[in-house]
Amino acid sequence: MPANINPIFASRGLLPWSDNVTVANINQDGSGALNFFKVAGAEWVTPADGVFVLGIRFKSKGANVASLARVFIARTGIGGSTTINDIFMLPELVLPATALSQTAPQGDLILPMGYILPAGHRIFWTLATAVATGWQAMAVVGDYTA
Repeated sequence: MPANINPIFASRGLLPWSDNVTVANINQDGSGALNFFKVAGAEWVTPADGVFVLGIRFKSKGANVASLARVFIARTGIGGSTTINDIFMLPELVLPATALSQTAPQGDLILPMGYILPAGHRIFWTLATAVATGWQAMAVVGDYTA
């Protein structure tokens, strides 16, 4: 039974994140090299009562050329069992060229979401252009499970 259902509020926060990504994937259909969000090292799947995804934060890990982040939602399956028909691409986010600095911070880039996802969904993302040191992404999620 979900907590706080009238009106609906999240009962706890979750911060699933991806591995550091440097490899390009030019496919716009959710195929190819996919970077799933993880919790405790395992691919994260929305729990039985669903979640609210506030947004996704992207952080450069150093010096990178400009690229594009493509974020997808998959309705079913893990990896190979997800078919292209079960995948939806969300708005893309421009990732600017970055330079490594020990004196100037690199700001986070935020892709606002505001989606309620039911049970059994996965979020993953890809880079449109290969980069040198990589980008990492973290989803800001509210879990409805009591």
